[in-house]
Amino acid sequence: MTDQVRPLIFERISKVMQEIRAVKKDQRNEQQRFLFRGIDGVLNGVQPSMAKNEVFVTQEIMSRDRKEFASAKGTVGVHCLYQYRFRFWTVDGSYVDTFVDGEGMDYGDKAANKCGSIALKYALINTLLIPTEESDDPDRECHEVVAPTKTTSSSGVVREVTMQYRPGTPPIASNNDTVQSSKVAQVETPKPVQTVQPTQASAQPLDRAFVGEKMVAAFKADFGIERKTLESFLMCKVSQCGDNEIARMRDCYGRLKSGDAPSIVFASSVTKDLF
Repeated sequence: MTDQVRPLIFERISKVMQEIRAVKKDQRNEQQRFLFRGIDGVLNGVQPSMAKNEVFVTQEIMSRDRKEFASAKGTVGVHCLYQYRFRFWTVDGSYVDTFVDGEGMDYGDKAANKCGSIALKYALINTLLIPTEESDDPDRECHEVVAPTKTTSSSGVVREVTMQYRPGTPPIASNNDTVQSSKVAQVETPKPVQTVQPTQASAQPLDRAFVGEKMVAAFKADFGIERKTLESFLMCKVSQCGDNEIARMRDCYGRLKSGDAPSIVFASSVTKDLF
C-alpha cells in the first residue's frame, strides 16, 4: 500500500503567507470617511511571492444578481451582486477553493468590474491572511529593572554601582567589584496592575458611538428614516455598532443622497417591509 501524497498547494500557500508583507490601509473613502486597502495595493503585495512559489488563481462566477434602477435625477444605475469561486492552484494540479461575494454599483458599465475587483481583493486577503501592519521583532527591546546603590572598593573609595535585578537571581554588579549582599538595597517587585474587564456598555469606543448617533440623526432629518429601520438593516443596535456597521450606514447615506430609492439601498426583506 503506497503512502498518500500530500497536495503541494498547502505547502506553497504557507510559503506565500510567510513571505508577504503587510498591506496598509492607505487609501481613503472621502464620502464615507474610512481607510481601506485598494486592489492595486493587494495585488502588488502578493504577486511577487505567488509567482516565486508558483501559485496562481482562477475564478468562476457561481451566481449572478443584476438589477437596474432609476435615481431621482433620472439616471439609470446598475447594481450587481455576484458570488465567485476563486481557486488557488500550483504546479502539481492541487488547489484550494474560497468563495467570496462581490457587490458593485455604477451608473455606467463598471458595476460588474467592481464586483470582480472587490471579490478578488477579499479572496486574497482572507486566504492569505494579509496583515495591515508589520509586526515588531520581540528581540528589538529588552526591559531591565535597575537601582543605583553605593559600594566601597578595596581601596576605600566609595562609588555608585548600577545593580541589575532579575526575578529569582541575585543582584549583579555592572563592574567586577564584589558587593556585600547585606548592603544592597532590595528592590520591591512591582505589583501587577489590576485590569478591569470592560462591560458591554463601556466596551464601545466613544467616538464610534458618537458617529453612530450622528448618523441616526442625519437619516431622520434628511430622509425621515427611523432608528428602527437602520437597526433592522444592520441587524444590531446602533449603540453596538462596529466599524463595519458604521461604514454600511455611511454608504447607505451617500447612496440616498445621490437619489437612490430606499428600497434599493436597504437590500433586505426585513427592511423593505418598513417602508
